[in-house]
Amino acid sequence: MKYEYNNKFSSINRYLPVAYYVHDGKSAWQQEPDSNGNPIFVNPHIHAELELLLFCRGDGYMQIGNPGETLRFAQGDLVIVNPYEVHMGAYRAGLEEQRHLCVDFAAELLEHPAAPMTRRMADDLLNRRVRCENHIPVGDPLYPDLREAFLGLLRAVTPGRQNDLRFLSSLFRFFDLLHEDNRIHTVRQSPVRDANQTFVRAALEYIGEHFSEPVSTRDIAGALGYSREHFCRLFKSCFSVPFTDYLLRFRVEKARLLLGECSSSKTAALCGFSSQSSFARVFREAIGCSPSEYRKKLAQTGLPEESGY
Repeated sequence: MKYEYNNKFSSINRYLPVAYYVHDGKSAWQQEPDSNGNPIFVNPHIHAELELLLFCRGDGYMQIGNPGETLRFAQGDLVIVNPYEVHMGAYRAGLEEQRHLCVDFAAELLEHPAAPMTRRMADDLLNRRVRCENHIPVGDPLYPDLREAFLGLLRAVTPGRQNDLRFLSSLFRFFDLLHEDNRIHTVRQSPVRDANQTFVRAALEYIGEHFSEPVSTRDIAGALGYSREHFCRLFKSCFSVPFTDYLLRFRVEKARLLLGECSSSKTAALCGFSSQSSFARVFREAIGCSPSEYRKKLAQTGLPEESGY
């Protein structure tokens, strides 16, 4: 898996679980393409956070859900990924320019103590009882207001202009618009889906608690009460990738976050790599540059100016 290493994740502060990245596509061509030659900007993965994307330049597709539904995005479109939805994406082959902006945040941010409706919404989203519509195209009547709310989120995390109040107000505005226009739908429940949801949450919780340690497939399977063979089949079915691949990607993503604050050797130890040389090799294979090169690039990049939106 190849990531463009000019992506930058940040958070407003340590108390607000928010991250963002900017993809400008300059190194997207280094990634392995899909079967039709389209450059993949993110391989299949899953997480508990909500994810909002604005495609500023270029068009392509995303597959969201398990089994994945394919949606075609055009320049300017907004895409919403709900918690625990497997998703991947690729730009159309042959594009000269690609650019999208992404914000990830914990659904718990909607749990305002004085707002029971949003607390219920957060709980329903996390437990897959409801889901937001995934695709808001440019021509949608709701699009202008949602885009403005999304840009409010981006402005609130721009270095030098970070503002938690602005972020939360834009976040509530975004979801109020979806709710008022009936864009949040009830999910039909099923025993199989509920069982898979329980498995996904348990697996993510275990990985989050133990990724810094030596973890084998047998370890996590035993901790979750499965045979190794059953666990491997279920994990691949729910996450679309084998456990060992997912764990490696998880560690690399954690390393990307830490490299802005920690040395390469400390990052390697904190992210569960057996040695600094192993970390450097895996990081270069995944990101396309060494950890030290990534740190330099990280220091030079940030969110674009507002005119760049």
